[in-house]
Amino acid sequence: MDANSIKPQAHWVEVSGREHARLATEEVGSGPAFVWGHSLLGRMAQDRAGGVLAWRELADVARVIRFDARGHGQSESFGAPEDFRWDELARSMWQVADSYTDEGVVLGGASMGCATALHAACQRPEQVRALILVTPPTAWQWRENRRRGYRVTANVVKFTHGLPLRLMGLLRIKRSSNFQKNMLSSLAGHLARAKTEGVVGAQRGASLSEFPPREELTRLDLPVLILAWPGDATHPLAVAEELQKTLPNAQHEVMTHPSDPYRLPQLVREFMMSLD
Repeated sequence: MDANSIKPQAHWVEVSGREHARLATEEVGSGPAFVWGHSLLGRMAQDRAGGVLAWRELADVARVIRFDARGHGQSESFGAPEDFRWDELARSMWQVADSYTDEGVVLGGASMGCATALHAACQRPEQVRALILVTPPTAWQWRENRRRGYRVTANVVKFTHGLPLRLMGLLRIKRSSNFQKNMLSSLAGHLARAKTEGVVGAQRGASLSEFPPREELTRLDLPVLILAWPGDATHPLAVAEELQKTLPNAQHEVMTHPSDPYRLPQLVREFMMSLD
């Protein structure tokens, strides 16, 4: 079957928190369940347009379950700042997973989604078959400066009624083999349509968030694939390296060429096929 002809099946999932919200979700493919979380300010539609996870290429080896996190994409945006914390997003990830399957799952995500998957694995380690962690965000001793940035962004977006988001939509970046530049171009277009209250909530939630404690991560004795790249202050290579040292059964691959991230689907595919 032509990968581009594969159509995902979509439905809504209500998740709990200080305020309940409905999340847009979808699944595609067959095989072991693989629940994927997108990045901060990302959305399923951005992935469809050529984001980190080209899910169509995995449809014959995994049942890929994806969702727009609270405040992102088509999902509802309301909630207290605490509802947008990584550990709360992890509880939402489980509620999405539970709506599709009662079997063990592979969890994964990029940036915010990576942190979400880590928290989810710590919450229910017995239900996780493996982890796929792409571009881990700042954490631990690398996190404090980013917290201030999230708070400033939230305030600017709120008090200008989303003006920076609309300005982002004016960016025009020529498509090339450079994955990160292409991602910025795609993100700019989607941010122009983002809900202001969702962006504010997500930024404030990020400012309150942290990875699980290292001692919890050392108990996650399951296969882990970590994929990262250098030269990105919001996703320091040092964090990926620290994760590899901390997680007992982790393998780590660094993508050094600008086009290397386009290999992600193949690396994920090979990892999924290696699982028992």
